[in-house]
Amino acid sequence: MASSQYSREGEDISVMAVKTQNHLLVQEVHRLEETNRALQRSKDESNSKLLMELEALRGSLRNMVQKQQAAEDAQMQGLCPSCEETELIKQELFYSLVLGIKLNLIMQGRSCVQNAMDLYAQCRKEKVHYTKWNSWLHPKLDHAL
Repeated sequence: MASSQYSREGEDISVMAVKTQNHLLVQEVHRLEETNRALQRSKDESNSKLLMELEALRGSLRNMVQKQQAAEDAQMQGLCPSCEETELIKQELFYSLVLGIKLNLIMQGRSCVQNAMDLYAQCRKEKVHYTKWNSWLHPKLDHAL
């Protein structure tokens, strides 16, 4: 009978230990879930901000492309703005392209520290036409990671 009593007490202690361990594990799971939700919220907020910035840059890029097209049309008609003004518009367009591509890379979890001014100088040196800048920039920025 004493052996049966000790066996029963041992089982009770084992059950209590398992319940305690189970409770601690449930608490840890809840803590990890909350941490995961917080990280997801942070990531979502960051993605949202980047998407808004990307859309703003795309709008800016569209405006610059339209300005560049208008400048080229005016040049064809002999109404060309100054060469300096055209060059500034081209430079703004180039920097916007670089920034847009870099933001896309960031959205993909990659970053790029390539200097836009250095790229612009290289692009001018290679005499890349502005309509080819986007395709010229992608490999340069992709390989600069």
